[in-house]
Amino acid sequence: MTASTMKQWEEPKPAAIVTPEQGARMFFAAALIVFGLIVGGVLVYQIKQFLFGPHTPVLIDGMSVASADELAILIKNGEQSSRIQIPPKTLTVIGGFISLIALAIVSKIANVAINAGARLLMTNQEDRPGAHK
Repeated sequence: MTASTMKQWEEPKPAAIVTPEQGARMFFAAALIVFGLIVGGVLVYQIKQFLFGPHTPVLIDGMSVASADELAILIKNGEQSSRIQIPPKTLTVIGGFISLIALAIVSKIANVAINAGARLLMTNQEDRPGAHK
């Protein structure tokens, strides 16, 4: 073996250089992914509470009525008044529907955050539109 072949084994390999842009991209990608995972975890907990919790969700508890008069709609027409009675479970159904809409919005936020973070990690500078080569 000659000295030149041994020399390449003795020299340490240069460390990969991370540009400031790559460092910022990795930081924000990690932040987005962690945020998405935290929101997803909270979402799973909320769904568990909504479906299997020991009590009804707080939103539905806040919409509960104390008396039957609170479920009545009074329509006054001059001297006469009409009363429309709403079924007691109507507010529970409305509360459940609003809860499901809120859970759907939160799941979309978690999905977008994780996808954006993964996209930041996966794309190279050459792959982005408008990149300078």
